[in-house]
Amino acid sequence: MQLTQEYLKEALHYDPEMGIFMWREDRPESHFRDWRGRNGFLKNIKNGLRAGSLKPATKRNPNPYWVIGLLNKVYPAHRLAWLYVYGQFPEEDIDHINLDPQDNRISNLRLSIDKINHKNRSCYKNSSSNVPGVSWNSKLNKWQAEGQETVDGERKRYYLGVHKTLFDAVAVRKSWELSKGYSENHGKRVDKIYTEE
Repeated sequence: MQLTQEYLKEALHYDPEMGIFMWREDRPESHFRDWRGRNGFLKNIKNGLRAGSLKPATKRNPNPYWVIGLLNKVYPAHRLAWLYVYGQFPEEDIDHINLDPQDNRISNLRLSIDKINHKNRSCYKNSSSNVPGVSWNSKLNKWQAEGQETVDGERKRYYLGVHKTLFDAVAVRKSWELSKGYSENHGKRVDKIYTEE
């Protein structure tokens, strides 16, 4: 069975202002294999219980994000929010505008083709410079700057040189980002953005 907006709205309530999903106690019996499945569901939730869990961080996705299981499949909550509001899953990626992958308010979500999504990413927590595209080159004892973008579906890398100071390497990288149309949020550390407020 394919997940539809109708099924999703029967199973969950989505608050677009808060960006969270809640299980519905009044889910139809047709959502369950039998009465035991329905009773098990009701025992495991309370009215208004938040649906889903945080998917742990990985190398590819260093920031945890919400996922929800429906119809024997796990879905990212931001994609479910899009289906809930607009009636279909997007073919493109969904970009979190403020870089917080746990902020699933509909106003914080936008369609994003891959090349745009790569221009609005947070900095990895294990970055040596805290700036994307700038790293310490231990062989040369200098800071190295580089960049990449997607052109006609293919990744293109740019070598932006080695520099004596971190400041110089960052300046070159930021100048390159500006010329390529990167988001002003690109490279911000999500954990820093939200602990400083």
